[in-house]
Amino acid sequence: MGGGIAPVYESIFGATPPTTYPDDLALITLGVQVLFTTDGLIVGARYYRDAGDDGQHWAIVRDGTNAVAERFTVFKQAPAGGAGVASWQHAYFRPYVKVAAGERKVIDVFFEKGHWWYTPAMYAGGDVVSGSITAPHRAAGSFFQGVFGYNEYVKTTGDGGGNGYGVDLLFLPRP
Repeated sequence: MGGGIAPVYESIFGATPPTTYPDDLALITLGVQVLFTTDGLIVGARYYRDAGDDGQHWAIVRDGTNAVAERFTVFKQAPAGGAGVASWQHAYFRPYVKVAAGERKVIDVFFEKGHWWYTPAMYAGGDVVSGSITAPHRAAGSFFQGVFGYNEYVKTTGDGGGNGYGVDLLFLPRP
């Protein structure tokens, strides 16, 4: 029989995809800031991919000041093209990123050719809580949630105005 029970990862978006495609083909890095209420592991990142997207993507996990890169990975994605569909694409970190309760991290994904999705005003009503992770309405400093950087390679510098960009994490809380 073998095998075990597959782990259940926590994420901000869960199974719900972002709702809006802006038809933006510019090089951009998008991110989400999160707080943890329990110790655990960030095992990966994910982004919502447009069906026509054939660009490269990679993810970085930063500390709460958005200054120090901790992990870097390249996404292996399904081929784009006529048969492609918009869907979540996953990348898994090796080794995993350890986090402690109360810690803040920023998950960034670089989009070489745009093709990104978002949910407008996702954080307008306040923090978004999913299990033991929280995406605060107002991120560190004066930024509203949803960070971005146009023409930036893996660096988010702009205020996302509370939009929920289609960037997420895969978190495994410590039992």
